[in-house]
Amino acid sequence: MKRLIFSTFMLLCIGISAQTSLSLKLGPAIPLGDFGANDDGLAESGFALELSSKFVITENLSLGLLYQSQGNSIDAEYLADQVQASFNGTSNTVTTVGWRLSRLYTVLNGQLEISEKLHLTGRLGGGLLMGTSPDIEILVNNQNNDAIIEMEESSSSSFGYIIGGGLLYDLSETLFLTFNYDVAGGSIEFDQSTKATTSNNVQVSRTTFDQSTTTNLILFGIGYTFN
Repeated sequence: MKRLIFSTFMLLCIGISAQTSLSLKLGPAIPLGDFGANDDGLAESGFALELSSKFVITENLSLGLLYQSQGNSIDAEYLADQVQASFNGTSNTVTTVGWRLSRLYTVLNGQLEISEKLHLTGRLGGGLLMGTSPDIEILVNNQNNDAIIEMEESSSSSFGYIIGGGLLYDLSETLFLTFNYDVAGGSIEFDQSTKATTSNNVQVSRTTFDQSTTTNLILFGIGYTFN
């Protein structure tokens, strides 16, 4: 998948004769709504990385392609407290691998000049949203019996969107700094397996659930324009 995405970007950049730019951005990814709720997604603030390209259509409009990779840990302390409350008198250890999201979107970009070097930007896009649910292992210990609860990661995809605005500052004719404040969203259906193991019993169950992935992205980066 990574090789396909890289190849797509290179072909688009090489094959377009109009003015083209390529930028790299990164910054915090803050979960919103159900994605970060304790009774739902449990996502904590994470980080996102973006590689994007733009191809000029008019003076103020361009068409672009972006790829984003995002990671968010989950609130393991809250999970441990919930287990403690459910199984009175136990101690437990929670090990997790958090949410992982990727986006491959087509984007329409707008740009308005504030000054000779500073520009106000906006963008709206959508496309393929890919996600992997958390991998969770809970070790429950008490005087009578020990148990291991394993929630295996699950991968799926859906349609997602991004909308936001920002600023662009020209350092030279070819180099520029860029800032974006976006909301990226979409809901993904996951099919997750849970296994509970005790000294004398093993139970396996499957759960299907829809997970909102709405995230506030605050991205800073640098770009290069091919004239």
